[in-house]
Amino acid sequence: MAETAVVHREALQGIFDSEQLKGSVFKVIIYPLSEAEAEEAEFKSLKGIAGRPLNIDEIRKERLHL
Repeated sequence: MAETAVVHREALQGIFDSEQLKGSVFKVIIYPLSEAEAEEAEFKSLKGIAGRPLNIDEIRKERLHL
């Protein structure tokens, strides 16, 4: 079941590239994901921020600080 919350831009720092966000207050949808769904969403988000092709294994290694 999804929940919604209102957050300020500062709360999103480190989660999103908040410098690119227009506005200061946002409505977010909080929805439980499986580990695989979360990993895929993170990969797509990072791929978009990087503006270049990424390797999902590269992301896993970075997350584990290897």
